[in-house]
Amino acid sequence: MKTSVIIAITILIAASACFAAPTSTEGGLIPPPAINIPYGGTVVTEINISDNDVLGIIKQALPVIANVMQSQPAQTQDGQPTAVFAAKSLDLQAFGQAIGGITGIRFIIAKYEKQISPSDMVKQFGDGVAKIGKFSKIASDFAFVPGVAGIYAQENNSGYMGFMYDYNGKVLYALRIVGSVDIPKLIDLATKCGSFPKQVIECPQEQPGEETAPSMSE
Repeated sequence: MKTSVIIAITILIAASACFAAPTSTEGGLIPPPAINIPYGGTVVTEINISDNDVLGIIKQALPVIANVMQSQPAQTQDGQPTAVFAAKSLDLQAFGQAIGGITGIRFIIAKYEKQISPSDMVKQFGDGVAKIGKFSKIASDFAFVPGVAGIYAQENNSGYMGFMYDYNGKVLYALRIVGSVDIPKLIDLATKCGSFPKQVIECPQEQPGEETAPSMSE
């Protein structure tokens, strides 16, 4: 099964190389989606993916992997569910459709030398969001102790912004999604994930006294 998946992904990436090839020889970095973090933070980690690179490849790969999974057994010979069962239950094609409208994702981690109170973090981050476009604050959670979290939605389901702030660690985690997301479909998929058989999630534990396979050196 692993071989089939690897081959499918390899072929897709090779094909995507032509799709993602630049049409111009001019150099330069494509600016990522803006995230205005409160003043004083030093970005220590940053991930940017878009339809022009990794995100586009992932979205193309999902239906291919789903098709490969359909040809694989969902149970072992003794009737136990396998990881393929989980993949089929998740429905990768539906997941790809749910995120199909996303064109860019940016994630950053920033560290601060001084602590910022949770209330100040909400205000300052919100002010930064307002400078980017028209967003609505749909949630803020001060139960993220010790710290705070918040989620903002852009008008017309055109994007989302979220953050979590660790007050003691003086670390901010911020995420921006550009494009539309099929929230009902994602909720449905999340519900299915919660119903996976316990055997799929847990790794088998070696039982006391159980014989193990000899090593190659023996």
